[in-house]
Amino acid sequence: MTSILTPLALQTLLFTALATAPVGALAQDRSVEEMRSWDDLSLPVHFVLDLETGLVASRAAAARPTLTYAGGRLESPVPLRSLPWSDAGPRRTISRDEGDLVSGVTAEVGRELVFDLYGEAWGYLRVTEITDQAVQLEYCLEPRSEVRELLREPARLSARSNARSSARGVELTWAAVAARSYRIDRRPVAQPESSAERGWTFLARVDGGRWLDEETSGTQLVEYRVCDERGGFGARARGVGDLAPDGALLHIQANESVNLLSGRSDDGRSDLVVEFVRASGVQLRPSAGAAARILTASEVAEWDLPEIMEAGIPRQRLFVAAGRVLALRLPEGAYARVRVVSIEGQEVTLERRINLDGSRTFATVPKLADSRWQAGRGVLLSFEPSPERPASERSGILLEREASDGSWSECTRGARGVLDLVDSSATLELLVRYRARRWLGDSGLSPYSEPVAVLIGDDNGAGAGALLERALVDLGGSDYARRGRARAVLAALGERAWPGLREALRSDNVELAAAARELLMQGAEGTTLEAAHEGGDLVGLLLGVRAEELGAGLAPHPDWISSHASVRARAALCGTGWRAASVERCGLWRRVLAEADPQESVRLAATMAGALQREGLGPDLRQAAPGSAPWQATSPGTQLAPHPSANQSLEGASPWALLAALQAWHALAHAALLGTEGVALAHERHDLAQALVAQYERSGEELFLDSALRVTDQPLARLRAALDLLAMQGQAQDADEASRRVVRLAQPDTERLVAELEELKRHPEVPLTIILPAGVYAPLGSARQILLDTGRVHLRAEGAVVMRTGFTLMNGCRVVFEGLHIAPPEGVPLNLVKSVARLEGCTVEAQNIGVMGMDSTLEMIQSEIVPGAGGGDEVVGLRLLGRSLLLASESRIEATGIAVFGVRAILLDACVILSHTRNAIEGNGESELWAVASSIVGAKSAIVRVAGGVLDGVVVLGDAKQPIQAERDLRLCRDHLWSPGDLEEQASWTWLERCALHR
Repeated sequence: MTSILTPLALQTLLFTALATAPVGALAQDRSVEEMRSWDDLSLPVHFVLDLETGLVASRAAAARPTLTYAGGRLESPVPLRSLPWSDAGPRRTISRDEGDLVSGVTAEVGRELVFDLYGEAWGYLRVTEITDQAVQLEYCLEPRSEVRELLREPARLSARSNARSSARGVELTWAAVAARSYRIDRRPVAQPESSAERGWTFLARVDGGRWLDEETSGTQLVEYRVCDERGGFGARARGVGDLAPDGALLHIQANESVNLLSGRSDDGRSDLVVEFVRASGVQLRPSAGAAARILTASEVAEWDLPEIMEAGIPRQRLFVAAGRVLALRLPEGAYARVRVVSIEGQEVTLERRINLDGSRTFATVPKLADSRWQAGRGVLLSFEPSPERPASERSGILLEREASDGSWSECTRGARGVLDLVDSSATLELLVRYRARRWLGDSGLSPYSEPVAVLIGDDNGAGAGALLERALVDLGGSDYARRGRARAVLAALGERAWPGLREALRSDNVELAAAARELLMQGAEGTTLEAAHEGGDLVGLLLGVRAEELGAGLAPHPDWISSHASVRARAALCGTGWRAASVERCGLWRRVLAEADPQESVRLAATMAGALQREGLGPDLRQAAPGSAPWQATSPGTQLAPHPSANQSLEGASPWALLAALQAWHALAHAALLGTEGVALAHERHDLAQALVAQYERSGEELFLDSALRVTDQPLARLRAALDLLAMQGQAQDADEASRRVVRLAQPDTERLVAELEELKRHPEVPLTIILPAGVYAPLGSARQILLDTGRVHLRAEGAVVMRTGFTLMNGCRVVFEGLHIAPPEGVPLNLVKSVARLEGCTVEAQNIGVMGMDSTLEMIQSEIVPGAGGGDEVVGLRLLGRSLLLASESRIEATGIAVFGVRAILLDACVILSHTRNAIEGNGESELWAVASSIVGAKSAIVRVAGGVLDGVVVLGDAKQPIQAERDLRLCRDHLWSPGDLEEQASWTWLERCALHR
């Protein structure tokens, strides 16, 4: 039988044989020149390196100067000096006496050591790569004891892919010394199982510090070394001919594979396979020879990737949720971080970062703290310290400046740990743009920061004033180039330019006024979440000036000029204040917002509301009431069953039972209006639904309710049923006011409030109204929640009532909150468990989640859920799971995280849903959404994981290519759907034959 030796096994046999050879003979056979050459060594785990000969063996000979690698450490019996991390990767000058004496060190890529062979000779080691099996070392021995320094020339080498330019290949650059020639070698970085030759190949001898390797193309990973032609140390770098930029976004479809070097899926190499895509995540399979793991939240925050499991696991698969990060080790030893950025339909967007040199360290993008110009010094840029230490202490910041032709070049490089950089040469251009990235020695560079512009001459005093004055003059001039420069200067001056631009708004120079308005709109952008007073004033000014031009008069209500974009959008949708002003004035102010508001979402909402108003469909023109469907005027001879609001058998029924009954009634009304042959079938379906609802109310069996809800599949009937349900719930509240026990608190007293609620348990059949006087209601001791678990309660505010305690509703109780501001300092303001809550004119302020519940119904009338002042970047508006129902009218839900999550059925009538960082509405895969005359805006998608419903008169806006991601059967009105661009039609969509807004 033939025996096959793997490369590693063959290497092991060779090392074992060498270990038995006479050490002295090996040393004598190597010439001085050979021993001083630059050498690469591979030291496997538990093997030993003879520091005098440079040979590796499986065991050490007696009394030899050796180095061992085990347990992630390098140790030696001879004196070792650990050199401090240099300021720019491998040091240029290596001193024999530098560094701290140690007996061993942890092996890290870039670690440099000097070893001393008892005063007779000395040498140098540098860790260049670490794998599971071995550590790769750069090695040199200096046999002459009188030589005290070794010189590396050049000290640093850069290998940049030119795949995106006309001169394709890998461009090598280094700091060259005049009148010196350099030798360039190359070798492939082969995969472990590859039989490819890995030796160095001579490429060229060049003068100067640049050379283009045009032979290297595709995605073969290669390593270069450049050294002085006369010998000695040099620098090395890895490169790829077709390398995607670090931080590149890769768009991959399901069942495709991606090359993590090139970022493409069509070039023959496969590092990661997308097996399938779901709305919640994507299943990925690393290629053969690669290994991967999903990072925890704490690991994501670290610069250094953790150890990754052994490669070669058969068919390793990982399901990675949106936002999570995957760490990979490629077969060649390169490491990558892959983040699932977003999922749209069957396409996933991945952000890929990669280290070609085998390091697991990924530096973060530097964050700019301050930038300014200082006379006599130049441009000063200060960066925030990184929370990740000590890795950040090993990094520096590289600053690049943009030239007039748009190209970027390095202007300064800070030493490790230095956060303040100065560009003293930026004196020619008026406005200079910079970008920065971290460098981390052998571990590569971070992605670039966003560019920042700095004004030369902006001293924040008289110099800035002169710049402003000149820019305002140029802004209204006839010279196109000067106008462009003036815009850039005014944008860079920021808020300091606003007073002058305010004056320019009213200029007789039409060009100047228009340019000033555009700059002010850009300045007011981004003031939606926590707007400063100046930002709010600026929005009011912009809108006020346009209102004057249109003759619109004063705003119908303060909400129209609020500093919060979602409030302005709601005012436009609802016609806030139309009764006190007029429908006509609201129409003019909708035009004001549509033309002059700085936020695109508000402009779209106002444009849509104006169009609906012109069609007679505006919320301020319609007053819907139960049973007022347009199809109630039935065909001759058709008799309808009574509307469920008149059905006494449904009095006190659950919201879901009422919804099923209403759906069947409206389907019958629809069939009767059309006069089709399906009227008889509609009657049968109606009777079946009523019987199922009655059986559910008697038995409580969910099966009957589920069946009743499936009887009606007519989308407009289901929409109208939800609208009627919300109106009926309000009417039921009004109907039992006469029978209520009314309690009026004398003063803001949480203890008295709790006592009255406890009293309700004695007579739960009697509804209770508690009138709360204005003031702040503090928590009782450590109790952060008021529990309501029985009866019907109405908490009504008289004046400004602020509740610093939350509420928990349980066991089928129904509570109406009217005019309350619920803002506990911690915890969830409103918890619902199998209960019904109705918010009328309320504000719920969330630190984490605004409303959380299970199997519950939330009704919102002219109310809002917003992030609290101390909320973070992931505040969720509401999270209702199970058989949950949201019925909202003229309300807004604003969140930094997901605005609406997990709700089974959602009705939005003239509402605004806004997420600043995530999806606006994220269903549960079975959710149904009915939205009319509303705005749904997400930082990513507007709507995801919704199974059906109706959208009519809706603004949808998101950064994703497809802001609506429905699972199936979503009905949309082609004439009343507003979005910035053309929405790509999906298979899960169906266009409505009849507009739902014509009620």
